[in-house]
Amino acid sequence: MALIGTIRKNMWFVFVLLGVALVAFMFMDSQGPGGGAGAQATAFSVNGEKITAQQYQALESSESNTSGLTGNALRSKVFDDLVTRTLISKEQEALGLGVGEEEMEDLMFGSKLSPVMQQLFRDRRTGQVDFQQLQLAKDDERYEDLFERKSKEVESVEVQNKLGTLVTKGIYTPSWMADELTKTNSIVADIEYVKVPTIELDDSAISLSDSDYKAYMDNNSAEFNSKEEGRVVEYFNFNIITTAKDSADLRAELSKEIAEFRTTTEDSTFALRNNGNYINVYFKTDDIPDAFQTIVPQMEVGQVTEPTVNERYFTALKLIDKKVVADSVGLSHIYRNVGQDDQTGRAIAIDLLDSIKTEIEAGRVEWDSMALANSQDQTNAANGGDLGKITQGTFFPSINQVAFFSGKVGNIYLVESPNGVHLIRVDERVFDNQDPKYKVAFINELIEPSNATVNTITSRASQFIADNRSLENARNNIANYPEASIATSKVLKKGDYEFEEFGYSDDARNVVSWAFKDETSVGDVSADMFSFRDPQFGYETNLVVPALQAKTKKGMANLADVKSSITPQVMEYAKAMKIAEMMKGKSIDEIQANMAQAAYGQVNDVRTGSGIIQNIGSEPKVVASIISTGEGSVSEPIVGSGGVYMIKVLRKQVNSTGNQIFAKQSENIKARQNVNYQLLNALKEQADIKDKRMEFGM
Repeated sequence: MALIGTIRKNMWFVFVLLGVALVAFMFMDSQGPGGGAGAQATAFSVNGEKITAQQYQALESSESNTSGLTGNALRSKVFDDLVTRTLISKEQEALGLGVGEEEMEDLMFGSKLSPVMQQLFRDRRTGQVDFQQLQLAKDDERYEDLFERKSKEVESVEVQNKLGTLVTKGIYTPSWMADELTKTNSIVADIEYVKVPTIELDDSAISLSDSDYKAYMDNNSAEFNSKEEGRVVEYFNFNIITTAKDSADLRAELSKEIAEFRTTTEDSTFALRNNGNYINVYFKTDDIPDAFQTIVPQMEVGQVTEPTVNERYFTALKLIDKKVVADSVGLSHIYRNVGQDDQTGRAIAIDLLDSIKTEIEAGRVEWDSMALANSQDQTNAANGGDLGKITQGTFFPSINQVAFFSGKVGNIYLVESPNGVHLIRVDERVFDNQDPKYKVAFINELIEPSNATVNTITSRASQFIADNRSLENARNNIANYPEASIATSKVLKKGDYEFEEFGYSDDARNVVSWAFKDETSVGDVSADMFSFRDPQFGYETNLVVPALQAKTKKGMANLADVKSSITPQVMEYAKAMKIAEMMKGKSIDEIQANMAQAAYGQVNDVRTGSGIIQNIGSEPKVVASIISTGEGSVSEPIVGSGGVYMIKVLRKQVNSTGNQIFAKQSENIKARQNVNYQLLNALKEQADIKDKRMEFGM
């Protein structure tokens, strides 16, 4: 009552609060992503053309229903699609390209169906376009909005194809180039080689200098020359690992279920209730999980194993039965398509097939003629209903039972399935051997960290954040946290949705967003940790604490900004260059004798046109060296992707005098194959893209 009295005495204050709240509510509504000014605000722009948050979110909503993508993978696709459409639209306008009404109709619903529409109406079971479903959707008003959105994508793709065709027509291979390519691609050579991997030298043998870093960056300049500013993050990764106690507890939990598993007669239900699985077929030993392949043949029916490590689970296996079972069965059927709920239709189908069965068994009619006249499975009716050789589990359990167990070869059986009624003839049973097969069921406990373990690591990460508010302190103190490791990211871009080894996730995007906040300064450690989960099972595996190491500018990156992130690659490069220097002036025999990791080989009939060398693989620099090195000569050391090579050309010949016309055609085809992809990339490279999605939490 005292509180109520106080409120009554100060009603003016209550009205002020209500007024402020109402204004705030109205402001939020107008600024939020769903409407008002927020919806019309620019999410990003492409060459000055603005894409609003509303446009972005509308396409995201549409794609979530049709693409099968979710989260950041979906957002990344939507961004790429909108950028592509905008760029293509600009080119379309400049060149006067377009798609007419009749052409669009054909692309949307006709014989020239666009890949966009093919993907949308492809039957996942057959891999073919379901034209019947497409035509039904065309006449359905509920699909109008979808087709309106998709028509824009179809038009963009078609204009891109037309643009690509224009460029393709301009691609030409001159005669001199065709002659040269014919010669170099027609070389056949026998070589001997020595390969020295970089593990020949320990890291301690190399003292990296700035010149090593600069040489590496110059050799990989495209990687370090950016059109936009970036961020480099050092991240402290707290691994959440299943402890020995967690494992013991999980094993004990599974052990509690084994007694009931042993006695239950409801194996399938029990298995599914305990995170397990049961398939009503008999397995070969090789088809049983590796952990149980030597155990199962020694087991008695009804016996259950102790909890056993089975990949990422503790698993207990129950042997339900074992017997010699055919590996495959030759089967034919006469089929009537009747739904489960159509009792009248089923009764009619059963009567029909039963009478056919009687007539066939009496010898008055032939199976093949009855299949042709009565089977509704048109894929095999003309072939006597022949289903070929089937294996266990191919068809419904009722058919499987007759085919593999209860039926006799040559006999005919009337069988119902969820899809209809079948007249089944067992034509033959094939046994690869007389080894028994096994019917088994499993119960599982996923091997994952307990809540207690997650809480412990979370507490440790929180303490790390509290104690280390600068990157320098964090580096100095990381040794006190043995459960954590430190790594450096690549240069992050503002539009990135993935983060290092953690891939796409909401918190991957959140790390990028934190790094690009205006208030985040170089040397700052995030006040928040970011959680990453197992992509298959969803439990927490890592807690990441990022710290901002550097802000990179447009253009060529500064060495200081990227130095720590590229040190491993520079070390490999420096070791390779050192090894090449050590190999210089030496023979292949000397290198093989004096370098511990050197591997010698000889390859005959190396064809330079293939680009692949047996036992070496794809090493373009080695292929180039074969082309330039004379017969009987030894190359200089070659720094390749797999190590440092030296080759000797033992035999070398040109296998063809060359067909200039064929060479021209071949090179033109190669150049034209990726025109659309390369053209779009070139447009994106030249585009001025200003990305503000981060301001909208996108």
